[in-house]
Amino acid sequence: MYDLHAHLTGSITGEGLFSLIYNSGVFKTERERINSLTSPIGIKLGDAISENVVSAKRKFSKLYVCRPNGTQRFDEIMQRFVLISYILGLDKSMLKTVGEIVAKGMENAGTNYVEWRIDPFSSTKNQTAEEGAEKLREFHDGLKKSSLDFRFIIGLAKHRYKNGSGVDVKKIDFAAEQTRKLLDECDDLPIVGLDAVNKEDVAIRDLKPFFDLSKSYNLGLSPHVGECTSDSLEENMETVTDALALGANRLGHAIVSYMPLDVYIGKKDAHGRVYDKSRIEVLTRKQEKLLEEIKDSEVPIEVCPTSNIVAHLGLKSIKNHPIDRLLDIGIPFVLCTDDYGIFGSPLKNEISELCNAKGLDKNALETAAKKYSFKKFGN
Repeated sequence: MYDLHAHLTGSITGEGLFSLIYNSGVFKTERERINSLTSPIGIKLGDAISENVVSAKRKFSKLYVCRPNGTQRFDEIMQRFVLISYILGLDKSMLKTVGEIVAKGMENAGTNYVEWRIDPFSSTKNQTAEEGAEKLREFHDGLKKSSLDFRFIIGLAKHRYKNGSGVDVKKIDFAAEQTRKLLDECDDLPIVGLDAVNKEDVAIRDLKPFFDLSKSYNLGLSPHVGECTSDSLEENMETVTDALALGANRLGHAIVSYMPLDVYIGKKDAHGRVYDKSRIEVLTRKQEKLLEEIKDSEVPIEVCPTSNIVAHLGLKSIKNHPIDRLLDIGIPFVLCTDDYGIFGSPLKNEISELCNAKGLDKNALETAAKKYSFKKFGN
C-alpha cells in the first residue's frame, strides 16, 4: 500500500508521544509547559504522570485521537502539532526516535511506501538550511531503522509567512533561498516534492518563489489547498486554482472543490459576510467550473477520508464523505491517511472503510497510488 499524504509528526500515536515525553523526562523539567500544551487535549499531562503513570498513559493515548464526532476539529488537530513541535524543539536526539517509531508503526500497519510531509524549518531557532538539513538527517536516520520505503516532501507552514500587514515577502524569499541551500546540501536524501501546509493564512500564489524551485530540482508539487481554513469560500477556491496554475502534480485535500456548499447557508465568513442562498448559488457555479478545471488538468486529489470528515467537514461517518462527486465526474484521486497517529486510522482502514461505504475497487486504488506517486521525481 502506498500512502502519498502522511505528515511525519502527525503519524506518531498518542502512546508513542507519551513514551517520548515520559522517557525523556520533559514531563518533569518542562512540567508547567507540558501541562499548558496538553490541557486543551483534556489532561494536564505533567501532573497526571506524577500522580499515576499507567493511568496518565491510558488517558492521554485515548484523548490524543481525534475521531469523527460531528464537529469540525481542525483547531484541536493543530494543537497536537503544537505539542509535538515543542517536544521536538527541546532535544534534537528525539527526531531520530520519532522517525523510528512512525516508520515501524506504518510498516506494522501494512503500508510499504510513504511520502512523508515534513517542514524542516519548524522547531528550529533561525529557520536556516543548516538547521533544516540537520533535522531531516535525524529523521532519516530513524526512518531507516525499518524496511519501509519512503520519500520526503518538503512543506512550508503557511502561517509563518504572514505579518501584521499581510504577506511577509522578505520571509518567503528567505525561506525559498534556505530551501534551495537545503536541497543542495541534502542531494543524497530522498526528497521528491514541495508542499505548503497548515492554515491557509497565505495564498499559494504568494509562495511562488518557493514552488519555483520544483523546476530546477525536478520535484513534484503537492500543496495543501481548499481545506476551508481561508477567510471565505471564495478565497478557499482560489487556492486550488492557484495550485493548478503553479503546475501542481497533486492537490492536497482540495475538499472545497467537491464538498456540499448548502451547509454554509446562514453562516458568516471571517469578514462578517453572510452566506445567503444567492451567494451559495454563485459559489456552486464556481465550484462546478473548478471541478471542470481539475478534470481537464488530470491532476489527482489526495483524499484523506477520516481527516476530511474530522478536520474539514465535521461529519460523523465515512459514509457521508462527498467522494461520490469525484467518482461521478471522473476526477482521479488517491487515498491517504494525513495523520495516522492523530486520527487513529492506518491506510488499510481508510481503504477498507471507504471501499465498503462507496463500493470502490481496492486494486484500482492501489494502481492509482503507484501511478501518481513522486518516485519519478527527486533532486
